[in-house]
Amino acid sequence: MVEKVVAHCDKIFCLNSDLVRFVPGAEFLPYCNAERPGETLPVPRVSKAGERPVVIHAPTNRSIKGTRFLEAASAALQKTVPHELVMIEGVSRERALEMYARADVAVDQVLVGWYGGFAVEAMRAGLPVISYINSRFLNAIPEKMAGEIPIARATPETLADTLADLLTHRETRASLGERGRAYADRWHDPLRIAKRMLELYEEPRGSFWDGYHPEAPPVD
Repeated sequence: MVEKVVAHCDKIFCLNSDLVRFVPGAEFLPYCNAERPGETLPVPRVSKAGERPVVIHAPTNRSIKGTRFLEAASAALQKTVPHELVMIEGVSRERALEMYARADVAVDQVLVGWYGGFAVEAMRAGLPVISYINSRFLNAIPEKMAGEIPIARATPETLADTLADLLTHRETRASLGERGRAYADRWHDPLRIAKRMLELYEEPRGSFWDGYHPEAPPVD
């Protein structure tokens, strides 16, 4: 597809930082599927003492997301760190948002190398997120963005330890959730992204990031 399509494009984007190297002339574009800053969102759940925390996972493709590794890690932790693992599959987005509000931790994926749209929605809901981030490809995204990523990083081998750490430290979960919401506000504002894309449709020369200012007020 790259060989056939690239020659006919004025501008090319990849939503995953690790894919940029495969597409000549492409640049990274952030996901914009979550609510914009300021909109009403679920209040993050805080599990009570003695109550099992809830871990959510939304595998659009179980093999790509590495769901089997999460299931194995969850099973291994049940005796020492009891929790509930909830799969979000085959439900409406409205129902999914309701499920976010009853969760303590969100696990995105542990194989791909970048976080997806589910992670963005979870961050906007104030949830701490676990995902595999391949640091080798962070040079494809803005340096400031790379330095702010508020995601607990894990691989299949480290997932159980990372998950156990978050499940047993409520303060860490709260801090990571707050940082995640602020990060999504800055880097994944759908209207700010849409405004910049409209400018590029009119004039595709230059980088998307030349006109994207995360510190600027949200677009009305």
